[in-house]
Amino acid sequence: MVSIARPRPDSQGVALTRWSLAKLRDHLADGGIDVSAETLRRIPNEAGLSHRRTRSWKWSPDPDFATKAERVLSLYREPPEDGPVVCIDEMGPNQPIPHRGSGRAPVGQPGRHRASFKRPHGGRYLYRAYDVHDDRLIGRLRPRKGELEVVRFLHTIGMRYDPRLRIYPVQDNLSCHWTPKVRDWASLSNVELVPPPTYASHLNRIEAH
Repeated sequence: MVSIARPRPDSQGVALTRWSLAKLRDHLADGGIDVSAETLRRIPNEAGLSHRRTRSWKWSPDPDFATKAERVLSLYREPPEDGPVVCIDEMGPNQPIPHRGSGRAPVGQPGRHRASFKRPHGGRYLYRAYDVHDDRLIGRLRPRKGELEVVRFLHTIGMRYDPRLRIYPVQDNLSCHWTPKVRDWASLSNVELVPPPTYASHLNRIEAH
């Protein structure tokens, strides 16, 4: 019973992704094992099997994963002497959306309102930056997402620090973060862009905010 309940059903020729008690009981009955639902619940539990939802996972294909990850983590562990470590990301577009409430209404006739507002000026993107070692969070709204807005936001961050300091922005691999214009601005502005590995956004501490 345990050996059947442990692997996925579709690995045993059954067109299911997980067992329910009813399905597992029917499958065992077809094989000549007739047990009650309580027994079927008790025996796998005693064997260390419990009902769990399937979880997804993603592994980074980046061949330089270890090198990039260690670079980011080392900046977190030991603050550079010559400047701040700042995690950067964008979120959006942000736009006003009405939210449904509740109240008394006749049966079958709920109150209604518009599904969305008019947006003649479009939405906005929230650019965020988190100074890891000073524990400081800043944000700016921008009308669009692109290399020009990235450069402007990096410049805004640079204005908050002494110009003699070197800034270490940790930013993901979004294409507009790494255009020639962004790289050229960084090389001329005493900024070292730090990329985390592909599919490793959890290493960017701005994600928690």
